[in-house]
Amino acid sequence: MKLNMFFITVIIIIFGLNFSKTVFAKGYKLYACNYFVSYNLAKDKCTGSNSFYKIYFENKNANFKSRDECMQEMDKTINSNLMSQMFPEGDGTDASSWILDCDNLWKF
Repeated sequence: MKLNMFFITVIIIIFGLNFSKTVFAKGYKLYACNYFVSYNLAKDKCTGSNSFYKIYFENKNANFKSRDECMQEMDKTINSNLMSQMFPEGDGTDASSWILDCDNLWKF
């Protein structure tokens, strides 16, 4: 009887872990992160989640499954004139330097 309960418990744990991975898995989104604030003030090197200096963009379709897929799909957006004007790349020494990238650290 104890052996049966043990196996049932193990199966429930394995099922629960696999279920939670699929339900709570988040896709990748494009973000703009202020280089100066992130590296010099917050010191998180753009590895944090949503904040006033790290802005996530909503995807037109579902979130991307990988960073590479996100970057390929967002290539036109990232390299557009509007994005370059709004989030200019710089050397990181002033507040007008931005990093455009994809990750899955977003919260909302």
